[in-house]
This record gives sequence, C-alpha cells and structure tokens, in this order.
Amino acid sequence: EVGKINWIGGVTGLDDMLVRIRHGGEMLEARTQEIKNSRNQVDGMFVLLDKPVRGIAPGQSAIFYSHEGECLGGGVIH
Repeated sequence: EVGKINWIGGVTGLDDMLVRIRHGGEMLEARTQEIKNSRNQVDGMFVLLDKPVRGIAPGQSAIFYSHEGECLGGGVIH
C-alpha cells in the first residue's frame, strides 16, 4: 500500500505502470487500485508488482513511471 501520493502535472493513477522502489532499483511492472476514504476521495493505492521484491519496508518511496520512462509521481510505502 502506498500513500501520500503526489502526481506530477495532474496525472492520476493508471492501471498499468512501472514502479521503482529504491534509488537505482529496477523498474518493475505494476498494477494499481485506488484506495478511497468514506468521502470517496483517493487516500492511496494498492500496488501489485508482477514479480516479488525482497526488503520492501514502510517509509520507503515508490516512484511511478510510464512505459516511456516519464516520471508520473510517487508516494510513501505503508
């Protein structure tokens, strides 16, 4: 789960994107699902990686990219 997400240029969540967990880490295929609060506002996203990654910890950043390599935004792993 990723929260405190900031999108660049007004981009909002995409169903299919790449995510990088660590600086210099591999870009990984990911599928996402928005998490909404009781006011139907987006509070965060569930992020499902296409392959397992070891050592992911709360407080690390998750940075989202398009398949063309454009940075879309990022958030904090819960």
